[in-house]
Amino acid sequence: GIAMAMRAHPDGMLETTTLEGTPVIAVYSRSTVARWTVAVGVPEAVLLGRLRRWIILAVALSAGMLGLGTLMARVVTRRIGGAMRALTAPADALGRGDPVTPSELPISEAQQVGDALARASELLLTRTSERDRATLERTVVEAQATALERAATHDSLTGLPNRAQFFN
Repeated sequence: GIAMAMRAHPDGMLETTTLEGTPVIAVYSRSTVARWTVAVGVPEAVLLGRLRRWIILAVALSAGMLGLGTLMARVVTRRIGGAMRALTAPADALGRGDPVTPSELPISEAQQVGDALARASELLLTRTSERDRATLERTVVEAQATALERAATHDSLTGLPNRAQFFN
């Protein structure tokens, strides 16, 4: 069996048993020039024991890395969540038209959003103030125009329509 397998293939691996009954895993390579074969055998228990240790080490390291990665993900998630929650109040204030003053945030991108909300709040308050001022000015101008029209078309002493009223 073994000799025939070694003759059939120039290189290979065999699982066999020594004369003492020890299971062995052997690898061999046959030289095509010198016509001799080199074989190395390792007791199966030794090879599998070392393999088991390497597998256990790899699994332990993988589990440790997975745990560390999970922990890091939780820390990052909490920081991002906290920053997003801190932006909720300024966003609500902006929606109500109130001044926005965001606090310092631990994440630069969230800080940029907070600063943008503050700038938008300033712009909104400025535009609202300008609109209110323009509305007031328009109201004053309309009242003055109404008063001037009345003065032009009515007698100031009697309040009766004058001649200009009849030509309109």
